[in-house]
Amino acid sequence: MKRIEDLTDGQLCFAVILVARASRTEVVGWSEGGHLKVRVTAPPVDEAANRQLVKLLARTLDCQKVDVKIASGSHSRTKRLVVPRACKNRLLSFADIC
Repeated sequence: MKRIEDLTDGQLCFAVILVARASRTEVVGWSEGGHLKVRVTAPPVDEAANRQLVKLLARTLDCQKVDVKIASGSHSRTKRLVVPRACKNRLLSFADIC
């Protein structure tokens, strides 16, 4: 079940589970808990993993890096991200994982 919240300001909010220091950078898919699982090769030091997450999602969702914002959890594995509502179809297209 994908948990994507429509915000009143024309944006979407969703949760991401970030795995840092992975063997490759990729969007894995939606977990059973409704979180988008993402792997990045960067370490979780000096915001490197967060920067790589934002860069990956901006490229994958076809939007600008400034449009992808970490709303909360910047120092946690589980983060809340905000993206423009125009990205909704691309966001929903990520495969479900179990």
